[in-house]
Amino acid sequence: MRIRGHVTAVAVALLLLAALLPTALAAGKKKPNPAPITRVFDLHCDTVYQGVTKGWDLKKNKGAVDLGKLRKGAYLAQTFALWTPPMGGWTYLKKLNHKFETWMTQYDGKIGLATTGQEILDREAEGRIAAVLSIEGLRPLDGEPEKIRALYEWGVRILGLTWWKSNEFAGSSTDPDEEKRAGLTEKGREAVRLANELGMVIDVSHASDEVVRQVAELSEDPFFATHSCARALKDHNRNLSDEMLKLIASRGGVVGVNTYVGFLSDDPAGTVKRSTYVDHVMHMVGVMGVDHVALGSDFDGAKPPMGLKHAGQMQLLAHDLLDEGLSQKDVDKIMYLNALRVFSQVTAKPGPAETLAGLAWPQPW
Repeated sequence: MRIRGHVTAVAVALLLLAALLPTALAAGKKKPNPAPITRVFDLHCDTVYQGVTKGWDLKKNKGAVDLGKLRKGAYLAQTFALWTPPMGGWTYLKKLNHKFETWMTQYDGKIGLATTGQEILDREAEGRIAAVLSIEGLRPLDGEPEKIRALYEWGVRILGLTWWKSNEFAGSSTDPDEEKRAGLTEKGREAVRLANELGMVIDVSHASDEVVRQVAELSEDPFFATHSCARALKDHNRNLSDEMLKLIASRGGVVGVNTYVGFLSDDPAGTVKRSTYVDHVMHMVGVMGVDHVALGSDFDGAKPPMGLKHAGQMQLLAHDLLDEGLSQKDVDKIMYLNALRVFSQVTAKPGPAETLAGLAWPQPW
């Protein structure tokens, strides 16, 4: 009887262990789709270009950004960039804008253009995702600063000065000709003045260090680097040095952290994980302060790390930041509030600058 009792006790213990083991394992592992704990304002994606060149639809596509993924990620706002290939000009830019406008009309009940901070919150109150429009590089303007006024009429509110090569407005950080990695041209200075006048946020991602310095000196408003990483963690001209990070912060600006694996790490692309992205976020928090760090995924324009492949996975990042010891308030700042603050402040012109406290903020967000 003693043997039988011992065997029975062991069997019961094994059954209990089998029942408890999955729970114990789950406790040390994040759920693949955790409940949303914040909202998201992403400062850059290239989905419009994919819509023009590959026929992608915003409702659903094989890329990183579509309406389903945005909803799953609890997005407040997504910035859509108008980017033209090297041979594309003003006509191509209009083609991109037409695609964007078509999507806004076609899916009006789910997403809508927002040109100010208040309009972003209006879209939220309407149950829609806010779509912010930007331009990545001014080369398609053919050296004509006055075309910026046309961009403004289209609804563009974020003005990226340059891209991979220098143009008539600004030097690029990655131009193969080092002599062209200069600062702003006179037309570039005029572009900054126009942006300030109209209420458009200047974007210095892709710009040379000297351009960043000159924008900081010339601009009356805070500005963005919409999709950049930290040069201290990955030595690449396209990334921002600590000096540049501090300078942007000193002017009240914000940097959106890029997900492109080539800017995050020297490791092979298929091995880079979401944790490396978190490293760049936390480095910037340490250098700039938490009030100046945001998200700039570059989705649908670059290869992202494992675990952060699309918009629907952005809440995983929010949980990671909590695990890093950040408060919920600070996580909210990085995920959407910092970008919203600067966007609201700059785009409220010609009226008084908007502050978060002054916006008609819907509850409970």
